[in-house]
Amino acid sequence: MKITIIDPHHAIGDYRIDGNKKYFIHGWGVEFIKKYKPNIYITNIRQYLKARKFFKDISENINDYNIYFAPLSNQPILRRFIKNKKGIDNLNTSSFSRKSLYNNTDVLLYMNWGIYPDMSLFKEFNGLKIYHIMDPQYLARELGKYLDIAGIDYLLGYNSYDKHSDFVKLMYPGFENKIIGLPFGYGSIWETITPFEKRKNKAILTGTMETFEYVKNSSYYEYVYDYYNYFNTKYNSMHEIRYIIDRDISYFSDYIDSKIHHWPKKDNFIKDVVAEFNKYKFFINDESLLNFCPIRTYEGIAASCVMLAHDTTCYEEWGFKDGLNCIKFDRVEEIPEKIKYYLKNTKLLNKIQKNALDFVKCNYNHQSIADLLYKRIQNAYSK
Repeated sequence: MKITIIDPHHAIGDYRIDGNKKYFIHGWGVEFIKKYKPNIYITNIRQYLKARKFFKDISENINDYNIYFAPLSNQPILRRFIKNKKGIDNLNTSSFSRKSLYNNTDVLLYMNWGIYPDMSLFKEFNGLKIYHIMDPQYLARELGKYLDIAGIDYLLGYNSYDKHSDFVKLMYPGFENKIIGLPFGYGSIWETITPFEKRKNKAILTGTMETFEYVKNSSYYEYVYDYYNYFNTKYNSMHEIRYIIDRDISYFSDYIDSKIHHWPKKDNFIKDVVAEFNKYKFFINDESLLNFCPIRTYEGIAASCVMLAHDTTCYEEWGFKDGLNCIKFDRVEEIPEKIKYYLKNTKLLNKIQKNALDFVKCNYNHQSIADLLYKRIQNAYSK
């Protein structure tokens, strides 16, 4: 099975800077490329330049990979650029031929970042076509039509959206049992700095707050129009649990410290989020209205915090069980009592903390998720 990734630097190349440390959010993609050596398809000169930088950032030589390019009848500048700069040593005419690409590809894989490749690239390909919808609320109706016309076979998502999200099922019909779950995982900078017993007996609440009221009056609205109109009459924010706790933080202040980033403000980011998590024994987790586990699910636990999670179906998919490797709540009003109970039962709390840390380190490091991605693509290909 030979996989070709289209413009791999798109979502995979997105990174965060915490303190003085830089790490890839989708580091599993980096590990996937390094281990499984897929073909690379480049759509235009701008993407080639970005791809070359990305490969340099991950300490890989782009020339060690089979590179294919979009047909260049309308972009001869790319051919001249590559020849003049000697950017690719094994360049030949077939590198610009879709026939050559298709003959050497079983699976076309694309990581969506708001840029849609030429639809004919998928339509003309007879193999397996997989598309990562990333954040399915963006341009949902338009993307749904694109996926249908392009003949995409499977979607990748942060979980099995077809089992957890009514919105995704509505906007992306035809993908029931054809959405492959893939969790975020955590970067290597997420680690234990402060021993668990020396931390605050409180929970930290973090994340971005995008209220529907603000979105409605921003240019951002056109990108989430369908999503907004599906949810806004019932909720205040994409992260409603987060919104309620932050709004009523005076009630929870003895048990929770809110470090919420109120979008689009730019002066309230946590500069070193790993160090900040290491100050607390617990962290609050919510699943968003799309019902998927956010990245802090894995990052917070990797920093040795105990997860206090809203009890929804998405956590079950990835093996998080109440009282075993996390603590769950139905209503936010339960959180203070939950914290008080487990602080009194230190042996049980310490057991949950250790179970969770071992579980996440084993299953949700980026190398493990890269292997999970390959296995799930292989399963889809064999059907």
